[in-house]
Amino acid sequence: MIELQNFSIGYRGNTLVSCDTARFTPGTLTALIGRNGTGKSTLLRAIAGLSQNYTGTIAIDSRPLKELTPRELARTVAFVSTARIRPANLLCSDVVALGRSPYTGWSGSLSAADRQAVSEALAMVGMADYAPRFIDTLSDGEYQRIMIARAIAQDTHSVLLDEPTSFLDLPNRYALCRLLAELAHKHHKTILFSTHELDLALEMTDEIALIDNRTLHTAPSAEMRATGYIQSLFNL
Repeated sequence: MIELQNFSIGYRGNTLVSCDTARFTPGTLTALIGRNGTGKSTLLRAIAGLSQNYTGTIAIDSRPLKELTPRELARTVAFVSTARIRPANLLCSDVVALGRSPYTGWSGSLSAADRQAVSEALAMVGMADYAPRFIDTLSDGEYQRIMIARAIAQDTHSVLLDEPTSFLDLPNRYALCRLLAELAHKHHKTILFSTHELDLALEMTDEIALIDNRTLHTAPSAEMRATGYIQSLFNL
């Protein structure tokens, strides 16, 4: 579970996002929406522990984020960024294996259990046959699945994704959202992803988190339609 209490984040005295209380529960897929520049990526990075430039409290699994050690944080929340880094000669299985870093020793050697976790993560996203492929040979949709497999191998209760459907064609956008929904519902994970795909957000998620006028609003997807926030934000 991810909880925000009396939360505010911004830069140079300017607030980007604030809320009194927000809660993202296990077993739910939540879409984070808002206009460009409203702080979606900033919010996700704060929850992922990549920025401490906020006031209030972020708690994951009932523990304040600022109290977690780097290793504890890496075992608590996984983050899939917008960056598409594809080094040559790096196998897909090696990329997914990076998700096991919080559990390996100083040498980074994988145990039999680690290798099993990598294999299961690849199979879960339908990419088992791609294990021996080089990461720089994949399409955008295939690459995103490998990044999600890495997050699954990390074995955290919470997964954050920043614009995972960008650069994908329509069928792959829907396929990716179905995959995220399955991970949330079948594996009881808390999944929060930012998106500009309003139709996907309304159709395929359990909840909507919407940033409007520097305030974060959360509600089940069906209820959010009735609030008028979406119509007002996007001038519908």
